[in-house]
Amino acid sequence: MLLLILGYALMALTFNIGWQVVSYAPPFFGIAFRMLGAGVLLLGYEILRGRLKLKWRDAFLFSQVILFHIFFSYITEYHAYEFVAASKVALLYNMSPFIIALFSYFLLRESMTKKRWIGLIIGFLGFIPVLRAQAPTEQGMFHLFFLSGIELELFFSVISASYG
Repeated sequence: MLLLILGYALMALTFNIGWQVVSYAPPFFGIAFRMLGAGVLLLGYEILRGRLKLKWRDAFLFSQVILFHIFFSYITEYHAYEFVAASKVALLYNMSPFIIALFSYFLLRESMTKKRWIGLIIGFLGFIPVLRAQAPTEQGMFHLFFLSGIELELFFSVISASYG
Protein backbone atom coordinates (compact mmCIF):
# COMPACT_ATOMS: atom_id res chain seq x y z
CA MET A 1 0.00 0.00 0.00
CA LEU A 2 2.89 2.33 0.76
CA LEU A 3 4.39 1.75 -2.69
CA LEU A 4 1.03 2.59 -4.29
CA ILE A 5 0.80 5.88 -2.40
CA LEU A 6 4.43 6.66 -3.21
CA GLY A 7 3.82 5.94 -6.90
CA TYR A 8 0.83 8.26 -7.06
CA ALA A 9 2.69 10.96 -5.13
CA LEU A 10 5.59 10.81 -7.58
CA MET A 11 3.19 10.92 -10.52
CA ALA A 12 1.48 13.98 -9.05
CA LEU A 13 4.86 15.61 -8.55
CA THR A 14 5.60 15.32 -12.28
CA PHE A 15 2.86 17.84 -13.07
CA ASN A 16 4.48 20.44 -10.82
CA ILE A 17 7.92 19.66 -12.21
CA GLY A 18 6.59 20.03 -15.76
CA TRP A 19 5.05 23.37 -14.87
CA GLN A 20 8.44 24.52 -13.52
CA VAL A 21 10.33 23.23 -16.57
CA VAL A 22 8.22 25.43 -18.86
CA SER A 23 9.21 28.51 -16.87
CA TYR A 24 12.89 27.83 -17.65
CA ALA A 25 12.84 26.31 -21.14
CA PRO A 26 10.55 26.06 -24.16
CA PRO A 27 8.26 22.99 -24.10
CA PHE A 28 9.98 21.26 -27.02
CA PHE A 29 13.45 21.56 -25.48
CA GLY A 30 12.24 20.38 -22.07
CA ILE A 31 10.59 17.29 -23.54
CA ALA A 32 13.55 16.51 -25.81
CA PHE A 33 16.01 16.80 -22.92
CA ARG A 34 13.85 14.69 -20.61
CA MET A 35 13.09 11.92 -23.12
CA LEU A 36 16.63 11.70 -24.49
CA GLY A 37 18.02 11.44 -20.97
CA ALA A 38 15.52 8.76 -19.97
CA GLY A 39 16.01 6.91 -23.25
CA VAL A 40 19.79 6.80 -22.87
CA LEU A 41 19.49 5.56 -19.26
CA LEU A 42 16.95 2.85 -20.10
CA LEU A 43 18.78 1.75 -23.24
CA GLY A 44 22.07 1.58 -21.34
CA TYR A 45 20.41 -0.48 -18.60
CA GLU A 46 18.97 -2.94 -21.11
CA ILE A 47 22.30 -3.25 -22.95
CA LEU A 48 24.16 -3.91 -19.69
CA ARG A 49 21.67 -6.61 -18.72
CA GLY A 50 21.96 -8.18 -22.16
CA ARG A 51 18.20 -8.27 -22.70
CA LEU A 52 17.94 -5.91 -25.65
CA LYS A 53 16.28 -7.74 -28.54
CA LEU A 54 14.74 -5.43 -31.12
CA LYS A 55 12.83 -6.76 -34.12
CA TRP A 56 11.97 -4.80 -37.25
CA ARG A 57 8.37 -5.98 -37.13
CA ASP A 58 7.97 -4.04 -33.87
CA ALA A 59 9.11 -0.76 -35.45
CA PHE A 60 5.54 0.29 -36.28
CA LEU A 61 4.45 -0.26 -32.67
CA PHE A 62 7.46 1.65 -31.35
CA SER A 63 6.77 4.53 -33.73
CA GLN A 64 3.16 4.73 -32.49
CA VAL A 65 4.34 4.87 -28.87
CA ILE A 66 6.93 7.53 -29.73
CA LEU A 67 4.47 9.63 -31.70
CA PHE A 68 1.35 9.39 -29.56
CA HIS A 69 2.51 8.69 -26.03
CA ILE A 70 5.64 10.82 -26.01
CA PHE A 71 5.55 13.48 -28.72
CA PHE A 72 1.90 14.54 -29.02
CA SER A 73 0.93 14.05 -25.40
CA TYR A 74 3.93 15.74 -23.78
CA ILE A 75 4.34 18.60 -26.25
CA THR A 76 0.70 19.64 -25.91
CA GLU A 77 0.76 19.13 -22.13
CA TYR A 78 3.87 21.24 -21.65
CA HIS A 79 2.51 23.91 -23.99
CA ALA A 80 -0.64 24.08 -21.85
CA TYR A 81 1.48 24.68 -18.73
CA GLU A 82 2.25 28.12 -20.13
CA PHE A 83 -1.44 29.10 -19.81
CA VAL A 84 -3.08 27.02 -17.05
CA ALA A 85 -2.12 25.80 -13.59
CA ALA A 86 -0.55 22.38 -13.11
CA SER A 87 -3.53 21.39 -10.96
CA LYS A 88 -5.93 21.80 -13.89
CA VAL A 89 -3.67 19.73 -16.13
CA ALA A 90 -3.52 17.01 -13.48
CA LEU A 91 -7.30 17.04 -13.04
CA LEU A 92 -7.87 16.74 -16.78
CA TYR A 93 -5.43 13.83 -16.94
CA ASN A 94 -7.82 12.03 -14.59
CA MET A 95 -10.02 11.55 -17.67
CA SER A 96 -7.60 8.87 -18.90
CA PRO A 97 -9.55 5.88 -17.51
CA PHE A 98 -12.72 7.08 -19.23
CA ILE A 99 -10.97 7.59 -22.56
CA ILE A 100 -9.24 4.22 -22.26
CA ALA A 101 -12.64 2.60 -21.63
CA LEU A 102 -13.97 4.20 -24.83
CA PHE A 103 -10.88 3.07 -26.77
CA SER A 104 -11.36 -0.49 -25.49
CA TYR A 105 -14.98 -0.41 -26.57
CA PHE A 106 -14.39 0.98 -30.06
CA LEU A 107 -10.94 -0.38 -30.97
CA LEU A 108 -10.74 -3.65 -29.04
CA ARG A 109 -14.44 -4.48 -29.27
CA GLU A 110 -14.86 -4.97 -25.52
CA SER A 111 -18.41 -5.13 -24.24
CA MET A 112 -19.85 -2.39 -22.06
CA THR A 113 -22.67 -3.07 -19.66
CA LYS A 114 -25.39 -0.57 -18.85
CA LYS A 115 -23.75 0.13 -15.48
CA ARG A 116 -20.44 0.91 -17.17
CA TRP A 117 -22.10 3.34 -19.59
CA ILE A 118 -23.89 5.07 -16.71
CA GLY A 119 -20.60 5.31 -14.79
CA LEU A 120 -18.84 6.67 -17.86
CA ILE A 121 -21.49 9.35 -18.36
CA ILE A 122 -21.47 10.34 -14.67
CA GLY A 123 -17.67 10.51 -14.75
CA PHE A 124 -17.66 12.77 -17.80
CA LEU A 125 -20.32 15.01 -16.24
CA GLY A 126 -18.14 15.33 -13.15
CA PHE A 127 -15.49 17.09 -15.22
CA ILE A 128 -17.80 19.91 -16.30
CA PRO A 129 -17.10 22.09 -13.20
CA VAL A 130 -13.36 21.71 -13.79
CA LEU A 131 -13.78 22.79 -17.40
CA ARG A 132 -16.06 25.70 -16.52
CA ALA A 133 -13.36 27.27 -14.34
CA GLN A 134 -11.28 29.50 -16.56
CA ALA A 135 -7.85 30.90 -15.77
CA PRO A 136 -7.28 34.58 -16.64
CA THR A 137 -4.84 33.51 -19.37
CA GLU A 138 -7.61 31.50 -21.05
CA GLN A 139 -10.08 34.38 -21.30
CA GLY A 140 -8.80 35.94 -24.53
CA MET A 141 -8.30 32.67 -26.38
CA PHE A 142 -10.27 30.76 -28.95
CA HIS A 143 -13.34 29.06 -27.42
CA LEU A 144 -15.50 26.23 -28.65
CA PHE A 145 -18.69 26.28 -26.56
CA PHE A 146 -17.27 26.68 -23.04
CA LEU A 147 -13.89 25.06 -23.78
CA SER A 148 -10.84 27.20 -24.41
CA GLY A 149 -8.27 26.33 -27.02
CA ILE A 150 -5.84 25.27 -24.29
CA GLU A 151 -8.41 22.88 -22.81
CA LEU A 152 -8.97 21.38 -26.25
CA GLU A 153 -5.21 20.99 -26.55
CA LEU A 154 -5.18 19.25 -23.15
CA PHE A 155 -7.98 16.92 -24.29
CA PHE A 156 -5.85 16.00 -27.28
CA SER A 157 -2.93 15.40 -24.92
CA VAL A 158 -4.98 13.09 -22.68
CA ILE A 159 -6.44 11.23 -25.68
CA SER A 160 -2.99 10.84 -27.22
CA ALA A 161 -1.45 9.59 -23.96
CA SER A 162 -4.34 7.16 -23.47
CA TYR A 163 -3.92 5.79 -26.98
CA GLY A 164 -0.17 5.49 -26.49
